[in-house]
Amino acid sequence: MDEPSTQTRQLDGSSHAIERRRTVLNYLQETPAETASLSDLSRYVVDRRPDLDPEDREAVRLLLHHADLPKLDAAEALDYDTEDRTIHILGTPGDDAVFATLV
Repeated sequence: MDEPSTQTRQLDGSSHAIERRRTVLNYLQETPAETASLSDLSRYVVDRRPDLDPEDREAVRLLLHHADLPKLDAAEALDYDTEDRTIHILGTPGDDAVFATLV
């Protein structure tokens, strides 16, 4: 099982989580594909965040997998398949339930 590192815990503040979830939703809006992989999504999040370095990608991947994607899945903004680590878009960032997961 993946254990969170000190670096992961440092990136897991509420403001960081909100920004990651917004970035996930932006990615899903921008991509023409109906599905995304966890590795592609973690790369996108790190690339879009000036406060993150490429070496933060593993920590971001862990946070997306264990925290952010399950919350967005529960809000029915997306469907996260934890087995094959793929994300399928379902809702839009304007949905009230999705917005509630950001705060």
